[in-house]
Amino acid sequence: MLPCGFTRWWPIWSVVAMLAACTESNSPTAHSNRFRPSFSSQYWPNEPAGATVLTDQPWDARDALGWFYDSTSIGVPQIVDDPTGPLSPPHSLQFTYNVGHPGGYAPGDERYPFAATRRVYVGQWWQVSNPWQGASSYWNEIQHVGTDTNGSVLMALYGPPGGPYQLGVETQFKVNGVWTNTTLLQTNSAVAVTLGTWHHVEWVVDYATDSTHGLVQWWLDGTLVGNYSNVVFPATPLTSLEIWPGWDGSGQKTETDYYRFDHTHISANWTGSGGGSSQLLFDEEFSGTTEAYYEGRGWYDGTTGITTSADTDGYKFTTDPTLQRNVMYAEWATYLRVGITDSQSMGFAWRIPMDTTQTATGVTGYVLFKTHNMIASPFGAHWTRFGRGFGTWTPPNTDGQMDMDFIGQHDQSGSQTYDPSTGQPIPSPTGIDSTFYFSVAGALHWASRYPVLKDDQWYEMAYYVLPSSGNGTNDGVLRVVSRPYGTTAWTTVMAGSNINTAYGTGRTSQFLIGPYLSGNGRYGLNPIREYFAAIRLYSGNAICNGTIDPSLTC
Repeated sequence: MLPCGFTRWWPIWSVVAMLAACTESNSPTAHSNRFRPSFSSQYWPNEPAGATVLTDQPWDARDALGWFYDSTSIGVPQIVDDPTGPLSPPHSLQFTYNVGHPGGYAPGDERYPFAATRRVYVGQWWQVSNPWQGASSYWNEIQHVGTDTNGSVLMALYGPPGGPYQLGVETQFKVNGVWTNTTLLQTNSAVAVTLGTWHHVEWVVDYATDSTHGLVQWWLDGTLVGNYSNVVFPATPLTSLEIWPGWDGSGQKTETDYYRFDHTHISANWTGSGGGSSQLLFDEEFSGTTEAYYEGRGWYDGTTGITTSADTDGYKFTTDPTLQRNVMYAEWATYLRVGITDSQSMGFAWRIPMDTTQTATGVTGYVLFKTHNMIASPFGAHWTRFGRGFGTWTPPNTDGQMDMDFIGQHDQSGSQTYDPSTGQPIPSPTGIDSTFYFSVAGALHWASRYPVLKDDQWYEMAYYVLPSSGNGTNDGVLRVVSRPYGTTAWTTVMAGSNINTAYGTGRTSQFLIGPYLSGNGRYGLNPIREYFAAIRLYSGNAICNGTIDPSLTC
């Protein structure tokens, strides 16, 4: 067992840090700009804009381009021939676990020291052998980003022996004199590690603004699978990446296994937040089916409306044949829709809180969705919204609700609607048709004149809202983009600045899924549904800065 109560083995430099009371570690010599420049950032799609490249290591040779081997490890990594490498064949760096390899040790170590920073991006191609004997602790370490003396944050192949496996992350830091481990598992568990296959791994560690509200994000084969904010880091900076693939736990290897690395790319010191000037704050892929699952993810109120009853209004789940995965849908059940005489909601809206320290420059919501018998109706329905408060609705949205809704065919609601690009009214009642509808208050709605939506078609949409500074003043910003799922071209549906986008005061503090129908006998189609496959919430304008899609510009 290690000192300070730690039972898991760490890289040798982390052990030195924990034993600092007995001995001091020497700071590494930093190397910068030692990289082969032929590998452009197109291979690293989630690298933050403006990051400075520190190394591009194709692994043609070990201990080259500023990397060096730590001789205190058990075993020595080797350069092997592998023409299947996705980026820089024919060579790869291989760490071999021989029969008898003990738990708690790595079969070698490659380290890259760099100048002190609190923002690091790591991208690489990595493969784990098939078969693979998993560690009893579930932790099969891959690499560490570390400080000189106060520990590290590690990435590992995580899962029970025999799998399934995911990418897990753990912080192992000394903060305010106390050593603490924090486990961060995938927030999107639908994406798994496949043995014997090359995987594209990307990783952002960022605590440049506040060491108590750090950001840790990681991607597997282009999909964001881990996303944590408010991660606590030490006050000291990061100074190295160490590929130290420790096999944690007890026992010994009874088979020969390996890790391979085809390429390793490190960059640092960008401006703004991870992923550009917008930060991903929340990512919901609707993988679960239970109230407990979603409450564990941070949702509340509306989760009580989850039901499996076909004859009950509520929130339900199904496997979608197009996406081939689980999705959630809000349904007004068939028997309730004939002759409806008053407005109808699902009950409570789903709410997710947002940290107002991260929403000063506005917020962006991305939604992958479709509707059924909604756009074909004369009136559409309420859909999602951002909000400034957590109270109940108070006319005219004085609690700061900013509603993004649907308009059906040839809107017949009679409400006056305005074009956000001009501020001028759109002729009613048939001036808008089958599109998005942004409602600020009872007498103020923004929309586009042109139809963009059809029922039973999956769409991607994103909307950015900078709330008006207070009580409906005309200094807000609104932008809405959309495209049919599976296509490449985005349509700018609405765009306006210096307009009224919210009542109330303060910053955005919540996001809601709030399905609601207006009644009076106006719906004759059955059943009526709103489907949700993904919701992502960002700080700032994630549309114009290319965070959602680099092809988007404003």
